[in-house]
Amino acid sequence: MKVLLRIALALFVCSVAIAEDASKHTKALQGTWVFSHGISNGKSLEQQLLKNGAGDLRINFSNGVMTMSGDGGPEHTYQFTLDPATDPNSIQIVTTETHGKAPKGSKLRCIYKIDGNELTLCMPADSSVDPPKEFDAPEGSRLTLLVLTRDAATTAVPVKSIGNDDFTALQFAKQAVAAYEAEWSSVEEGAKAGHVAETQIDELRSKLYDARLILLRIQGDEAGISMLMEEEVELEKLRFERLKASASHGYIGAGKLR
Repeated sequence: MKVLLRIALALFVCSVAIAEDASKHTKALQGTWVFSHGISNGKSLEQQLLKNGAGDLRINFSNGVMTMSGDGGPEHTYQFTLDPATDPNSIQIVTTETHGKAPKGSKLRCIYKIDGNELTLCMPADSSVDPPKEFDAPEGSRLTLLVLTRDAATTAVPVKSIGNDDFTALQFAKQAVAAYEAEWSSVEEGAKAGHVAETQIDELRSKLYDARLILLRIQGDEAGISMLMEEEVELEKLRFERLKASASHGYIGAGKLR
């Protein structure tokens, strides 16, 4: 009984790990990818795509749907399912609409790998071709190897998942941001009534900025960090202009501008 329990537990842990990998890979795949280079049946793919009116080949992954398009032609759509437990990682695509190119419901077993902003796909010509075992498409194989790059303009930057080690720090950061934001609201009301000095406002804004920056860094939100820094630069410019105006009227010394 204990042996069976350990086996069941091991299988459960394994299934959870596989599900987490699938979720992570799915997030990494989301967005639009643009064709870079490739081969099909041992020949360069660029000329073949141009000949078929798909020179500007783009593949989009979103909510379980894969869409292929190129040069303004009709979109081909598929449903996709990832299996990161295989080696290499595999992806099954099922035809939804290819405008006569393949029957609806046709299944293809492909392999994929994601390396940063580069996606590599190896695909069989149709369901009669055995799934590829490696990233190659030699002559006579009826396989196609595609290398694509991420289209940053249409792809959101994924946020890093939070591990257990970061959970406590994340909670503290969230609490700090919430506390400073509540204090900021109170200070804003006081500033409108003329009860709060500008120096107090600047000090609190600095603390709030630091807390937000720490939170975004723990979350791994690079896009959020960039936006926050841009906002801070603009606010610092306004603060400098205010100090400069005060110095010109003799309210503060010129040393405050350094």
